[in-house]
Order: sequence, then C-alpha cells, then structure tokens
Amino acid sequence: DPNAISGASSQSDVNQYTLGAGIERDFGILRGSAKVDFDRYTYGDAELENGGSLSRKDRDRNAGAVTVRVGYELSPALIPFIEASAGKSVYDLRKDMLGYERSYDSYGARAGIEADLGEKLNGELALGYQTYRFDDDRLDELRGFTVDGTINWSPQRGTNIAYGISTGLEPSTTAGESGAMVYTLSSRATHELRNALVARLSNSLTLRNFPSGSSDDEKVWATGAGLTW
Repeated sequence: DPNAISGASSQSDVNQYTLGAGIERDFGILRGSAKVDFDRYTYGDAELENGGSLSRKDRDRNAGAVTVRVGYELSPALIPFIEASAGKSVYDLRKDMLGYERSYDSYGARAGIEADLGEKLNGELALGYQTYRFDDDRLDELRGFTVDGTINWSPQRGTNIAYGISTGLEPSTTAGESGAMVYTLSSRATHELRNALVARLSNSLTLRNFPSGSSDDEKVWATGAGLTW
C-alpha cells in the first residue's frame, strides 16, 4: 500500500463493498449499454510500534460512477465502440488528518473495438483519457491516458489463456500528492487435467506512476497457482 503508515507494527484493515447494475440493448446494428457502480471503502486503525494506534477513518469514502457505451456492428465479429463515464467520490470527513479536502469528481472517455472470432479467440481493446478533479485547490488534477483490454485464447479444448491490461487512478494520502496512475498487465491460464480437476496459473505486473514526481514510482509483481476440483 503506497499510503501505508511508516513505523506501524500493523497496518489498517481495508474493507471494500461493491454494488452495481447494468443493462444492454441491441438496436439493429447499434449496441448500447449503461451501468451504475457504487463502492464503499472503510479503513481500520493502524497499530503503532510504541503501542498506540492511529485512526484512518479520514480515508473512509463512497464512490459512484455511471458509464454509457454505444457500439456499431461492422460485422458479428467486429464492433467498434465509444464509452463515457462520470462519477463522484465523497469522503466521510470533509478534510483528512493533514487538512486536505480529497473528495473528487471523476470523468473518463474511451474508444475501442470488440472482436469475437469464435470460441478460440475473442476480446477487446480501448484507448481513453481519465481525470480526477479534487475539491481542494492545492491538489493538482490527477489525469492521464488509459489503455484497457482483454484477449481470451483457447489453443485447444480444455485450455484457456487470458491476457489483460488495465489502467486506473488511485488517490493518495500524502500531503500535496494527488495520487497515481496505475497500469496492470496480467495473464491467466487454466487447463483441465481431468473432467473434475482444473489447474490454474496467474501472473501480474502493476506499475504505479506518480505524475507529480514527489513520490517514488512503484512496481508490484504477483504470481499464483491453484487446483480446482
């Protein structure tokens, strides 16, 4: 966590609750969709090495967003689309422990293409732009270009491979720091060893870039393996 407390023996617990709803409708060669997402974030106290504790309730917040997409069916296999989103994040406390008003409005737009080449290969890729505009004038607008996409490939029956790239914005708690652009590359492979036994291997690389340059950029690698029976 780039917002972890230095000198803490135990960092705060993080809880995220998510609720969403969406609808899709085809209008001949036009395809439309709309969705609403809501997230609730709550943070526990951080336990300090000297035996005390530090409340992190100034990070508790609600975030909501509305996203609308319109696509045009060039063929059953290719559908270019445009997408727009708007949202708002409201913190429970108007100011954080350092005196910054971190509630923000969010806006984004993307354009891309969906491809469905049958059960062997499908996915989508989109390029866009996203921004967070904070209530506090001392915090710079957090913004940047985004790239998001997924590719699902099945080289043989029983084997599925997925590749993904995603972009997100992550608010900060550091004084004067708005936040970071977060890019994630991921891959996941599953293979049916038996009719009732599936093996899984996953990997990801997350790049966290702070546009202001006041915080060090970060890289996070994760790998996992498992069996499902």
